Amino acid sequence: MSQKLSATTIVLGALISVTIAMVQTAMSQPAPAAAAAPGTPPVIEPIIDWGKCPQLAPTEQQRKQKTDIIKTCLELNPLNATQEQLNAEMVEKHRIKLGECALKKEDWFNADNTYKYDKAENELKRKDVEASIKSKLLEHHEMCRKQAVEKFSTDKVIIEQVQFYQSCLDYHASNLCGIKIMLPPQ
Repeated sequence: MSQKLSATTIVLGALISVTIAMVQTAMSQPAPAAAAAPGTPPVIEPIIDWGKCPQLAPTEQQRKQKTDIIKTCLELNPLNATQEQLNAEMVEKHRIKLGECALKKEDWFNADNTYKYDKAENELKRKDVEASIKSKLLEHHEMCRKQAVEKFSTDKVIIEQVQFYQSCLDYHASNLCGIKIMLPPQ
């Protein structure tokens, strides 16, 4: 069910971090602004031009699934702090918890808590993109996997390794496909 959704997250999340990737995938509808809580600035939803790879765009159903996963993870891992108590370290720890929660819910970890790079590779293989792009994406998958494993051991926070891998692959996929993430016109 969430395999196609996860491939989108892996291939083209948000180019910055796992959590941002999840939120942008869940909210990447071309609207100028989403409703925000009273007294807070509106959430501006990005517009994504998928370039030569429109097959990588999530469907409405996949976005809904991702939104549901994020909501569940937020319910399971509330940020228990007032606005005055918040600091960068708390936000970062919470972001990591949410990323790990979402990846676990989508079955992206092996029993030994390592990332399922083979699953990511298989999902890339199933994507119906131009053959030359797919071939290059698979080469970049392997390069990004090796770099992530070398730079971030799994005895630390696994999310750092996954975040590096996803950002690396997102960068290359964006270049290969000509993907652009833009703010809506104001």
